[in-house]
Amino acid sequence: MRLLVFDTETGGLDPSKNGLTQVCAGVCDFSPDWKEYDVVDIYHTMIKPIPGLIYDEKALEIQGTTLAELDEKGVRIGHAFQGLAQLVDSNFGHSKAATPYGVNVKFDIDFMDANAKRYGLNMPFNFVYRDVCQWFRLLQDLGVHTRYRANLDTILTHYGIDIVESDRHTARGDVIATAEAIRSMMSEFSKILVTI
Repeated sequence: MRLLVFDTETGGLDPSKNGLTQVCAGVCDFSPDWKEYDVVDIYHTMIKPIPGLIYDEKALEIQGTTLAELDEKGVRIGHAFQGLAQLVDSNFGHSKAATPYGVNVKFDIDFMDANAKRYGLNMPFNFVYRDVCQWFRLLQDLGVHTRYRANLDTILTHYGIDIVESDRHTARGDVIATAEAIRSMMSEFSKILVTI
């Protein structure tokens, strides 16, 4: 099973005011039993600050970056969308065939959509997304765990998934962590389906 795992980092919480700072999409091939996966292709980039948008210092500090670093290492927003589109086209055939999977992924999609509308860009994948936080909640409903939060940190703690500290709060690190979380959760769903 081939999935597109997606994440962003942003300069705040409001897509109408705050800018994107990073985007990452990983193409992950999962085995039929969901016990293994390979990241077969990945696109990750920082994005140059856009004049007029807000980049909260606290958000940048959590990501371990600065506006100067984004300006030096980042690409323009149109180039980021183009890089994502090329990844999707080469691995899924066309944008409508790629469904983004992620943690709280509606947040990321809203930022992508705001930028697409703001700059007349095409979305690099479709708007139908899969949020793994909802899967984690469903596993709670099914009695698999009793965690009351459904966010990336809780999911990683629950499954004992470690992330290299330098990758935390980066779009690339969160994509890899999300792929591992998908593997863990789908393995649990597979066990449940066998018993039904």
